[in-house]
Amino acid sequence: MIFNTSVIKNIWRDIRAQGSVSGGLLPRVICVIAYYMFYGFNRRRGWDQDRSRLAALKALTRCGISGWLVTVRSPEGLILRLDAFSASFILKEIRAERSYTRFEGFLPAPGETVVDVGGHQGIFAMEAARLVGKSGRVLVAEASPVNVGILRENVEINAFKNVTVVHRAVTDYKGEAILYLTDEMSGGHSLVVNEPDRTPVKIAADTLDSILAAHGIGRVDLLKIDVEGAAMQVLSGATETLKTLPRIVMEVEGGEEKCRLIRERLEALGYRTRETGAIVYADPASERS
Repeated sequence: MIFNTSVIKNIWRDIRAQGSVSGGLLPRVICVIAYYMFYGFNRRRGWDQDRSRLAALKALTRCGISGWLVTVRSPEGLILRLDAFSASFILKEIRAERSYTRFEGFLPAPGETVVDVGGHQGIFAMEAARLVGKSGRVLVAEASPVNVGILRENVEINAFKNVTVVHRAVTDYKGEAILYLTDEMSGGHSLVVNEPDRTPVKIAADTLDSILAAHGIGRVDLLKIDVEGAAMQVLSGATETLKTLPRIVMEVEGGEEKCRLIRERLEALGYRTRETGAIVYADPASERS
């Protein structure tokens, strides 16, 4: 048997989740089925879960499936142009599983200023723009040249006037950085993960403090960070921003030790933190006392 009961349930769950948005249904379902077929084949070869998952992602890329561009529409009216893998899996994580908004108070609110560091193709940023409304503002920074092109297309498709897109690597210095591109998935490019099969590209880099100052943003209400291992560098370049104590939600790669270091740093700044999986939530301690 290729799959055990648990994996079969996951397959069925992921296929059913495709019905939560309209558009591009066939390529999205094909992407889900193909991923699990590749994954199951590798498990049959005796590979562990992580190796099987990475091999499945690479196989999707080699077949051209993960790179298919599809257009989906959410029940709220958002239109998103995404690669097939992002439309099939990442969209589900952000919308259905609420990976960045599981705790009360972390949903963007009308009139707020939201900053999205590592905006990928704009799934979270477009939802944030819808929620903050015309009186709010969203600044989204993305390092990948391909992703930022799709991100800008999504801003244009949805006619958002309250979104600013910045094509920069956000880190702890201003200058030039090396972004290591991966063909595993479009959201996996990293400033710090340098593996032999990655392709290095030079991109402009800046600190969050500098970027916000350049765009006239003096206060942030909600800061979302997902930068594939470089979260600490983002925080190091955001000392002025953090003084305003925005709510923060970030994905932290590197295991429990990295999460502990991130939480300790935020708590020293006056935050209380919570953690679910690899996602760290932080809000000002005074607001929860």
